[in-house]
Amino acid sequence: MGIQISCASMVFMEYNESAITAPHNGFTFDNAPVESEIAALTSTVEEYAKALETGMVDPDENIPKFQKALEDNGVNTLLEEIAAQLGK
Repeated sequence: MGIQISCASMVFMEYNESAITAPHNGFTFDNAPVESEIAALTSTVEEYAKALETGMVDPDENIPKFQKALEDNGVNTLLEEIAAQLGK
């Protein structure tokens, strides 16, 4: 049994040593510049998500409405801010 644990430990050590760290590991998003967009988007998701996720509404009709509401409430501004902060 001790040999198996030792072999398993070696496999995990080799695996961990070969791991590649994600380039954004440790990134922390500062949401202060887009707090109002986040609030509006949260409200939008709460409005549409449950009905879409449970099949209570026609997705062909409501997904485009949901996407438009996300755009109207700042999803692109949020994505641009995330990209800008990642680029720092």
